[in-house]
Amino acid sequence: MVKPGHVIVVLCFAGLLFVPAPVSADELWPTTTDIFFEKDGLPYNESVQFTVNCYGYGCKSWDCHLDPEDRLAQNGNYSPELYYSYHATAATYGSRIYEPYYHAGRGYTDYCNLEGVTKGEHFSILNFSQSPLPKNCTDLNPFQMSGGRGRYWNYTPKYDACINTTRLERQVCNDYLTVCDSRTDTECHGYVMNGNNFKETSAFRSCVNRTDEKREDCKELLQPVDPATLVMWKDTRDGNELPSMRACELRFTIPTDNPDPAISPALELTLDPVRYASPVESIYCSLLSLFGARC
Repeated sequence: MVKPGHVIVVLCFAGLLFVPAPVSADELWPTTTDIFFEKDGLPYNESVQFTVNCYGYGCKSWDCHLDPEDRLAQNGNYSPELYYSYHATAATYGSRIYEPYYHAGRGYTDYCNLEGVTKGEHFSILNFSQSPLPKNCTDLNPFQMSGGRGRYWNYTPKYDACINTTRLERQVCNDYLTVCDSRTDTECHGYVMNGNNFKETSAFRSCVNRTDEKREDCKELLQPVDPATLVMWKDTRDGNELPSMRACELRFTIPTDNPDPAISPALELTLDPVRYASPVESIYCSLLSLFGARC
């Protein structure tokens, strides 16, 4: 028999989603951004279409240091080029946009420019930032667990205690595993101790089922989160709504005169072709799939 705590076992909580805090600016983190344009010292309430273009170096490796060119770029050994861009429309003063700033942190930024058009007039705001991400942002952390279909919860001390109890009980189930030979037994997989393989038995499965039922009952001790209290983020590609994980603000002053129209080309959406990548590349992409959305 196997003693508790010696076998490597992966525990899954079926039907529940644990939401981690954002680990970097490069994740697809649903973000709402309120946009404030002003002109002549007053709020500007006309519609503004704008494109933000950021110049610098876009990393080739995921974490900006694996590729040799990325390591050189850390010391400024690169020629600035357009590496991140997004387009949006502010219908009025304080309009909300839903840019997730995906891949915004995957590079080194020298400067960002804004090209806008309002009432048929083009304008430019040059070098307004050295980061694609807004400076004024707040992590919302609206909930700690989701079951999908608009169900959200926060942990409670009683829930934590309940889960810890079932975890200890689950370890006892390991006593019912039995030694096996993976070369001859197709059921011999998933459990390893001191170089030996173990397989499940009916007693082990019965034990696990009992602890799973108790763990399911622990959910009654969670604190429900009212969806009406959440700030929602809209996926502009498919129209799905998800809880926003970050709220930001951007403020711009439209210049009274645009002295050199040549620096204001026609607005064209220039996007990094890999900004929306596969779910494997982004923690939050896997979260989106449980909400019925996609990356």
